[in-house]
Amino acid sequence: MDAAFALTESGPLNELDRAILEAEYGACLWRTGQRAEGEALLRAALAVLEPRQNEKSLHLQRARRRLAEIEAASANE
Repeated sequence: MDAAFALTESGPLNELDRAILEAEYGACLWRTGQRAEGEALLRAALAVLEPRQNEKSLHLQRARRRLAEIEAASANE
């Protein structure tokens, strides 16, 4: 995954943008059956996003919602 997110057209991703992408990728992994890896990636991304809740807050809300969906689905299993 590092290779996929390492560079953009303008250079390396900053920490916040990388966390946003990792949150989305983690949710996708979880949905495709790679649940442990996806949840771990989403939680790690939230650890970066949470302290910056005013920056790009839409992304933070989306990541929180996806984690809540994961936790609810895990509880129902």
